[in-house]
Amino acid sequence: MLKLSYWFFKRFLFSPRAGALIRKLARISIAALFVGVLALILVRNIMNGFNQSIEQRYLSVEPHVVIPINDMKSKSAAKSLATWLKAQDDMYSFSVVSEQDVVIKTADGVYGGGVAKGLSDKALTQTMIRLEAARRQNGFDGLSEVSRALQPGDVLMGVDLARSLGIFEGDPITVLPPESLLRSAGEVPRFEKMKVAALIATDIPDIDGQFIYYNRAKSFQRIGASRSLRSYVEVSLKDPYAYPGFLNRLKAMGFEGSSWKDRNRSLYYALRLEKYTMSGFLGMSALITCFSIMTVMSLLMTQKRKDIGVLLAMGLSHRQVQRLFSLVGIYLSGIGILLGFGVGMALSLLLETFPLEVLPDIYYDRSIPAQVDVGVSLSILLASLVVAALMSWLPIRVQLRKTVSELLKGA
Repeated sequence: MLKLSYWFFKRFLFSPRAGALIRKLARISIAALFVGVLALILVRNIMNGFNQSIEQRYLSVEPHVVIPINDMKSKSAAKSLATWLKAQDDMYSFSVVSEQDVVIKTADGVYGGGVAKGLSDKALTQTMIRLEAARRQNGFDGLSEVSRALQPGDVLMGVDLARSLGIFEGDPITVLPPESLLRSAGEVPRFEKMKVAALIATDIPDIDGQFIYYNRAKSFQRIGASRSLRSYVEVSLKDPYAYPGFLNRLKAMGFEGSSWKDRNRSLYYALRLEKYTMSGFLGMSALITCFSIMTVMSLLMTQKRKDIGVLLAMGLSHRQVQRLFSLVGIYLSGIGILLGFGVGMALSLLLETFPLEVLPDIYYDRSIPAQVDVGVSLSILLASLVVAALMSWLPIRVQLRKTVSELLKGA
């Protein structure tokens, strides 16, 4: 049956006797399926790559779990938390972090707002090491040495925040708590003179455009506690994706915490929605392309009614004839689908190994990455073949409702 159906496929669709119209429609159908499946697989894998790239950038500077400690009512609770954290095997490190809103004044009298984040000496160095590892391909080295050598009053500033204020490395700045601006006339506000030791670029808009980092033991001594001060414990896990189990154990101890995905929930929801929306539209375009197979097969069945009648008169059952012509349609669609799948996977693997840097500098990531999801790609292949088989089966099913005599008469 397979050999016979393949012979029919060549004779009925691509031989000179098939007719110029059917040959042209068959070629267009193969090309359309090729492009549709190729685009669906390639775009899906590229979206996976972009999502993975964004996730890795966030993990380079974001703590895996954050535990607020502002509301802890006693020192014994904080001590109990520290003791419990030290006993966790899946934890890499933890540190107490202070964060507060500040007003920044430049030497030229330009004002701007920011968020000051204070870390311990060890935590600050570890954060800069992770940032270097994430961006080493862009020549982003040396921050860990700068963080170790921070002097009292030195800060690290996000590159976008510095650009908006016209600040360069080594420039002096004045930092004030926001409530200092509401003091009465003649009252000197609390402030602290600082120096921008280095600029950091995380490729994360919120951090690059708002944050300044400082050593808690060396800076922000004169300002003191601002009303916007927030204190919490940042936890780094050995496996950042193992946070659910850690949070469950933390909750059992009576403490609350949030994971890196919880704090960026809206971003990940938007990325997931974008990926599914683009996949859905491309999937519908591929589905519409499958209807071209139905058009070709319907036209072919109309032309070959007498041939179908002859096959039935020679003793073939309705089921055998239906299978024979369904295989012809599957051959037709399978060529385009398999070619699109193969080329799409090859291009995805190529982009995964060698990301193209073709985007302009206005984007945080100039490369076009890809991450091959074998399971989703195989699901696309299987769904395409199933839909194509259905579109090949329907036209012959309609013809087989007629009697042999009607088919032989071409009615």
